[in-house]
Amino acid sequence: MAKQTVTKEQIECSIDLMLMMIVEELQETLSMSAPEILESFLLSKTGQSLYDPDTKFWCFGPSYIVDLFLDEIKLPSI
Repeated sequence: MAKQTVTKEQIECSIDLMLMMIVEELQETLSMSAPEILESFLLSKTGQSLYDPDTKFWCFGPSYIVDLFLDEIKLPSI
């Protein structure tokens, strides 16, 4: 059986899809628009970590990342 590898492009696509799920989940908690959440998230340490390939945050799932972000901005987790 041949070894399969995940390409950089596939990882980037997975991260972008994860970001969409994170924003949707945060919209249920925060009284902010999707563009406001997106900007706030991407400027956060959590958002920057999501796009850092060394952290592999994209493997953990949106709820875990949402909890980290809410903890970072000091809001209760959902």
